[in-house]
Amino acid sequence: MREIQRKILFHTVNILSNGPKSIGGNSKSLIRFASGSTSAKTAETASCSDPPNPNLIQEDWIGPPDKTSNLRPIMRHVPKNETPLQQKLRLRQVEVDEYNQKFWTNHNKRFFEERDAFVAANKTHPEENLSADQMSVFYKSFLDKNWKIHFYYNVSWYIKNISLMLLACRVELQRITNTIRRK
Repeated sequence: MREIQRKILFHTVNILSNGPKSIGGNSKSLIRFASGSTSAKTAETASCSDPPNPNLIQEDWIGPPDKTSNLRPIMRHVPKNETPLQQKLRLRQVEVDEYNQKFWTNHNKRFFEERDAFVAANKTHPEENLSADQMSVFYKSFLDKNWKIHFYYNVSWYIKNISLMLLACRVELQRITNTIRRK
């Protein structure tokens, strides 16, 4: 399992160009592994140690989880004939990704620092591990202390994602009307 995890650098998911249909697993839904088959142009250009060239990717690329935030970075595909509305959606998605990355990086750093301080303060012997009951005291106090931060994050996250969904609906409507006009 670890060998497979090391080999996989980025997988691609074709989301924006095919819309929500691609998530359901139809033939247009692509998940490619950079270290796998070299038949895809995007896989040929990627190596296992470097992220893909943003100018050569043909789908959104999802990378391995960040060590601090545990979020997977997304490299967004920029279509050649991107409309201003599609660009607005893509840039807003990048903003939301950066907001989430910043929040969870800061949150997890704070969590690990406070957890380590709690463990150091409550250990009686250096080799001793604290029991689950002892750690539950820390987890509860951490959640109680940070409930407002979590509440405000959740509210802002919902607002940002609803605005993304509305913008994505506008992009899809624009695509449908353009398709109808061409016929």
